[in-house]
Amino acid sequence: MSPRLSSLTAVIGSLLFLATTGVHGTNITCLPEYAWMNNGLGQNPCDIATAAQNACGGGDWNTGPLPPPAEAAGYFYPGPNSYSRSTCMCSTVLYSLFSACGVCQNGTYTTWTGWISNCSTVVISIRSFPAPIPSNTSFPAWAYLSVTDNNNFDVQAAEAEEYLPEFTPVPTSTSDLTSTSTSTVTLTITPISSAAVSKKSSDAGVIAGAVVGGFAAAALLAGLALFFFIAIAGRSGARFARFRPRAQQHSRHASNL
Repeated sequence: MSPRLSSLTAVIGSLLFLATTGVHGTNITCLPEYAWMNNGLGQNPCDIATAAQNACGGGDWNTGPLPPPAEAAGYFYPGPNSYSRSTCMCSTVLYSLFSACGVCQNGTYTTWTGWISNCSTVVISIRSFPAPIPSNTSFPAWAYLSVTDNNNFDVQAAEAEEYLPEFTPVPTSTSDLTSTSTSTVTLTITPISSAAVSKKSSDAGVIAGAVVGGFAAAALLAGLALFFFIAIAGRSGARFARFRPRAQQHSRHASNL
């Protein structure tokens, strides 16, 4: 599939729902120079983000990869939509993790305000995670950095916190554990291209222009029709006025007889 077709497909379906068994982790490989993003378990930010999403329930998550590094420029992970939004997704922690997931594949990331654009009905967590950290992962310290000051994930600031202690799950006794079904709904978050988003906006402008032009043409035709109707009606009235006096004159002659 060509990169352009792949981009359009991603825009149409940024979130795909697949009925299947539970999925854990990802098949995403980060570039070696971003190994500092990994946690103490050797998980890359894509694996960590995928595990973090599961903390708010709604099924198991799977994160789709960006195109190969040579083609990944301009691709990023969009924020949650009406199907995927949750208190976990609408947090700075997951925004930072998904931003890092895009960067480590030679892609990019969206802004913080862009990420939470569909979170108006959900509590937004700033520099905190609204659920217990899943037992199968740990969060790097840089995931809790502020992103509201400059409205973006800061790669340099994140790397500076590489060796700070990680945030780990709170130990839970075995008596608190409950069994769950292995058959769940898997939700896949798919990266999109900034070029495709721009093209979509451009196409919307063309469509809007065509609609406005159509209304203008319809109004012009209606005006012409009204003009011809008035002109024809005026000529008909004039002919009727010429014949009517003669009819009255004929009536007077008849009465005199």
